[in-house]
Amino acid sequence: MTGTSDQIDTALATIRDSVARIGEAGDIRSHTRAVASMLSAVRHLGRSASGLPSAKSAILDYLLSHVGQTVTGGELEAVSGISEYARRVRDLRAEGWRIVGGATAPSVRERSAMRRLGIEPGSTDYALLSATRKRCHAQAAALQQAA
Repeated sequence: MTGTSDQIDTALATIRDSVARIGEAGDIRSHTRAVASMLSAVRHLGRSASGLPSAKSAILDYLLSHVGQTVTGGELEAVSGISEYARRVRDLRAEGWRIVGGATAPSVRERSAMRRLGIEPGSTDYALLSATRKRCHAQAAALQQAA
C-alpha cells in the first residue's frame, strides 16, 4: 500500500505545483503547460491504481468488476489513464465482450439492456453485460482451421 500512497502523494504534489503555476502564468502557453502537467498527473494517478500493463486491460478489469452495472466514461478514463477510452472499448467489443453504450448503434437486444440500465444511446455511459466473451467470427474460423 505504501507504493500507492507514495504515488498519490507525488501526483498531488504535481497537481498543487501546477495549480500554483496556473495562477502565476502570464501567457497562454505557460497556462496551458501547467494545465497539461496537472492532467498528466491525474491520469497517471488513475492508471497507477490498477497496476495493469495496458489501458485496455485496465478497462476490461474495471468492467469485469462491475458486470451489469452502468459505468461512466469518466470512470473508464480515470481507470485507464487515457482520453481515448472509447477506442479501447470498441477493441474489447471486437474481441467478443458484450459491452453496451457509447456512440455505437445498438442492436435490438442491446437497446433493451441499455433501457434497463438507464443508458441513453450516444451517451458516454457503458455496461458489460456478461463476464464471458462471446465467440466472434475470427475465433470460430481459427478453431475450424485447427480442426
